[in-house]
Amino acid sequence: MPKEHELDQLLINGGTAWGVVPGGLLASVARPTPIHLYRGNNEWGYHHIGYRHSNNNLFKCTSSIEETIWDRLCQPGEVHLAEQTDRLTITVTFAPSAFVVLKHMPSLTCFSIITMYSKRNATTKQLVGQYVGSPRTLGRNIYGWEYHQP
Repeated sequence: MPKEHELDQLLINGGTAWGVVPGGLLASVARPTPIHLYRGNNEWGYHHIGYRHSNNNLFKCTSSIEETIWDRLCQPGEVHLAEQTDRLTITVTFAPSAFVVLKHMPSLTCFSIITMYSKRNATTKQLVGQYVGSPRTLGRNIYGWEYHQP
């Protein structure tokens, strides 16, 4: 995939926000910040999730990568700090359990979905707060890709 399309975003419910990370969990992120799903590449984003993880149990409950990600982000979970201060691991509780790795992207004013795993591993990472989930009342209207100009 050409590098210039890595920042294309998959739209959900007519917009780019797949969820919101509460403000104040990181010192550098004082306000609630949207979660975006970028096309990415083999190492991160939508393409990475399909390329690296679609052959495991990640897609047991739904028929597509998009629906699986949306299902997980609608559930509440715990937010843990990862190895770097600009990255969070959100642990969501949904059968099958999963966790989503988000990276703060200050230049784009969002968190980006880096990857998602199909099972919840025990973590010793610092718990920094709760993720409340996206309202299911918004539905699941997944649209096509929109080119994002950073």
